[in-house]
Amino acid sequence: MSLSVLNGTTGHSESKSVTKDKNMRPATFEYLAPKTLEEALELVGDDSRPLAGGQSLIALMNLRFATPEALVDLQGIPDLTRISDDGEFIRIGAMASQADTETNSIVLNSVPLVAECIREIGHWQIRTRGTVGGNLAHSDPASELPAVMVTLGAHYHLASKRGERKIPAVEFHQGAYDTALDPDEILTHIAVPKQKPTERSALNESVRAAGAYAIAGTTSILERNNETCLRAKLVLFATGSKPYEVQGLNSVLVGKELNSGSFSEASELVASQAPHFDDFHATAEQRKQIFRALSERVLQETWQKFQVGSS
Repeated sequence: MSLSVLNGTTGHSESKSVTKDKNMRPATFEYLAPKTLEEALELVGDDSRPLAGGQSLIALMNLRFATPEALVDLQGIPDLTRISDDGEFIRIGAMASQADTETNSIVLNSVPLVAECIREIGHWQIRTRGTVGGNLAHSDPASELPAVMVTLGAHYHLASKRGERKIPAVEFHQGAYDTALDPDEILTHIAVPKQKPTERSALNESVRAAGAYAIAGTTSILERNNETCLRAKLVLFATGSKPYEVQGLNSVLVGKELNSGSFSEASELVASQAPHFDDFHATAEQRKQIFRALSERVLQETWQKFQVGSS
């Protein structure tokens, strides 16, 4: 394990060329680079934070919204990057980069909604550095990945010196930037149930520009037998809080041969449940109407995938 004290984010000691404005760079922190998960678990706690890709945490530190005394860099722990087929589940290591996950053949073939979702995160340069686990642990309400993990019924595996536990995605995400992760825990991997051959899925969102955070977003999964819908799930994100699963959707869609009327009826259900959230991007009423339109569109797109044979 290597150890050094950093000022700023460059990895170099402080020099005269570095700005003197204390609000433009992080407070001094200790940098720790363990080589095993066991070493890492000895280091994380109330005053030290795990460092994944750093895309969000470092930005918060630059603004001094986060001031950890130490960063525990997880990049040097190989097992945390592994993606594998574990039978009924696909195991995605928390430190797997978003770019590697997006193009991984196991992910593309078994949980295509994950790959589709990651393509919407920022730009390629962002995804080469950002990690799956870092995104989930940050729990940004406008992020696609938490909503997709809730849609697919994923479980997160957490480790600490006290032991290991797993928690459903729907319970892990507790609000905006709020999770069930304890200060001494590390998210090690995500277990995502394989999508069935009888299922199709899709994601749709409203953004200001390509790569920008979603103003509103929806993700769905439908299961079909012949022409009849067997199961339906629709999750909203960019709600200002945690991903929201639309309630009562099965009573509208299941047992029916779906058509435009079915999707329109489902979108009315969404409009009646859409969380009240307004910001400088959209008023609560505007966002409700966006959720209504996106829901109808994503369900239609999901159902149409049965016709073309894609996932």
